[in-house]
Amino acid sequence: MKFSPAIGADGTVYVGSLDGTLYAVTPLGNLKWVFETGDEINASPAIGPNGDVYIGSDDGKLYAVDSSGAKRWEFRTGARVESSPAVGTDGTIYVGSTDNLLYGLNPNGVKKWEYATSDDIVSSPAIGEDGTIYFGTAGGLIVALNPDGTRKWQYNSGSSAVRSSPALGVDGTIFVGSDASRLYALNPDGTRKWYYSASDVVASSPAVGLDRTIYFGANRVYALDEAGKKKWDFTPGSRCESSPVLGADGTVYIGSDDKKVYAISANGTKLWEYLTGGAVKSSPVLSPDGVLYVGSNDERLCAIKAATGPMQSAWPMFRHDPLRTGNVALALLTPPRLSAPCWRDGAFEALLTDASPRPCRIEVSSDLQTWTWLTNMVSAGTSVRLRDTSAGQSPLRFYRAVRQQ
Repeated sequence: MKFSPAIGADGTVYVGSLDGTLYAVTPLGNLKWVFETGDEINASPAIGPNGDVYIGSDDGKLYAVDSSGAKRWEFRTGARVESSPAVGTDGTIYVGSTDNLLYGLNPNGVKKWEYATSDDIVSSPAIGEDGTIYFGTAGGLIVALNPDGTRKWQYNSGSSAVRSSPALGVDGTIFVGSDASRLYALNPDGTRKWYYSASDVVASSPAVGLDRTIYFGANRVYALDEAGKKKWDFTPGSRCESSPVLGADGTVYIGSDDKKVYAISANGTKLWEYLTGGAVKSSPVLSPDGVLYVGSNDERLCAIKAATGPMQSAWPMFRHDPLRTGNVALALLTPPRLSAPCWRDGAFEALLTDASPRPCRIEVSSDLQTWTWLTNMVSAGTSVRLRDTSAGQSPLRFYRAVRQQ
């Protein structure tokens, strides 16, 4: 299992394999279902707001699979889909293909637009707070698109491929690696802030800590401060194409081609290592309850108990969150807790308590397509009374929390 797992809202773990199969596995490791594509899967799944799982395949298609394992739709591109999809706040799916196109798809699988580049796209897109889509190309471009598919800017990093997927800092800085052995930091307007020269290609995607430290892998694991200066590096037994995930206690978890998963302290010392039966190119995902899931080239999915759940930072792991949405605004790492639900005076009420340091807005929908604002949560440890006076007008009612920067 070369690529990275995603975790659904119910704890189900989804992972694709080189045998062309998407697997759904319970938190206890039991197989729920399988979905077969037409060729190898060289991408990671993403989970939409309705629980659909989006996965690309080398058969040239992006699939939407519902939570029971049934195909909802498929979209054919012109070549292999090795880019992992990103999910917009409105449900739009963004995915690249080796046909040199980045696609924007409606939640029903109908194409909204396509953007043409001159090279393969295997970098997975990231979505900013304002809806800007960022991705890299095999020709060395780092591209920013508006939500309507028009180009905002592009930065030419040289002729070496950008296979790394971008990560976004709390101030909107874009961090992305290059096969030229560089990690780039770009301003939101596309100008270069700085770059750091590593000692090997940077296919690993960065993670960003609460203190704005940037972590990534190459032939070493690097930690840089927000100015691009090295804080420390750690040398595993082989290179790291895996991307790091950050625990709430500052632990850095990452896989290596030496068949090991490493836990590294916030100051760069090794805490432990776990030996698998094959190279670990998969990027670990950390569940809210502190279980680390990672695939290995021995065709196994491993579950390892970690010390904590994920860090509540701007971008603590590959594709931003356990759902692998690649969206800085959409998914929550630790959702607000709902308690004391009741009906009062014809309205649905509940108490919401939030422990995250990042504010969020609470939205409501009757169809998982159109979402409207209901209330805000602005600071850690606060509680608000959710009151929905229109809840009785619809047979179904859905609520979501959208985390703000």
